[in-house]
Amino acid sequence: MNKNILLIGFMGCGKSTVGRALSKRVGKYFLDTDNLIESSENKYIKNIFELYGENHFRNLELECANWLKSSVKSSVISCGGGFIYVEKYIKLSEIGDVIYLDVDFEQIVKRLSGAEIDKRPLFKDNSKARELYEHRVALYKSVATKIVDGSKTVDEVIEQIL
Repeated sequence: MNKNILLIGFMGCGKSTVGRALSKRVGKYFLDTDNLIESSENKYIKNIFELYGENHFRNLELECANWLKSSVKSSVISCGGGFIYVEKYIKLSEIGDVIYLDVDFEQIVKRLSGAEIDKRPLFKDNSKARELYEHRVALYKSVATKIVDGSKTVDEVIEQIL
């Protein structure tokens, strides 16, 4: 099967961790949209936000989505937390099966260390991050092919996906 699997969810919900393990399990390539953007721009996301702003970053995500749609097959793709906004322009389901890793906000905060939070510009203010989380959850659920409980172990999450 050469269909992609897209993992979506809020920052820190485990998309990259689950994605790497899932790709090994099913024999597919693993891609991370944030890493792709960082590589193409030769800058960390934090620096892209600081230098050019969020709108510029969202445009880079749209370019990435177009590339994924036209060029990538048979991969597990971990999508950045805000990648959901490309849905206005490109249906994520046209790129692959969309799996939402559902994890509550408190669990995400527990998972993220200080260094991890520092790398995430939208997580600087905890109350704003919670607002953003609440807003995005509805978006994630509306486009997901499948919703899985991302608070489980990596193996349990993979079992739910498969």
